[in-house]
Amino acid sequence: MTKEEIINETVEYYKDASKRGYNAANKKCEYLTESGNMCAVGRCLIPGSLMESFSDRENLSFTGETRDARATRARDAQSMRNCGLSVLDVANLEEILKPEYRGHSRNFWMQLQSLHDGDDFFNDVTMNEEGLKHAKGLIESLRHVNDANI
Repeated sequence: MTKEEIINETVEYYKDASKRGYNAANKKCEYLTESGNMCAVGRCLIPGSLMESFSDRENLSFTGETRDARATRARDAQSMRNCGLSVLDVANLEEILKPEYRGHSRNFWMQLQSLHDGDDFFNDVTMNEEGLKHAKGLIESLRHVNDANI
């Protein structure tokens, strides 16, 4: 899929705001919630692949915390949902994406993730005008930069 297709697909997915992989109580992204909701990048992953990557200490590429400390925290699925582990911290991100989503920079995935990480882009039911404007801005930026930048 192209970046524009992925962005448009994500906007369509979040037209139902209840699908967000977001914990409003603690204001944190959850790549996969207990009810099966997913974050913007989580939707694009091979099911179960993120847990496997986080359990393999060599795939963790964090800064500011040792791999052992972060991997220990990652073993517990609930801890993983709430401890701030990021899909984008996985060294083998390309490998755990579903094949149709591969071939895009890590920066692109960071930008895509921004579509759902905060409350500013949603009302109780759907993605609001600010969210749609942000998505349109991402698409427009694709036309002005090369793949290394987004």
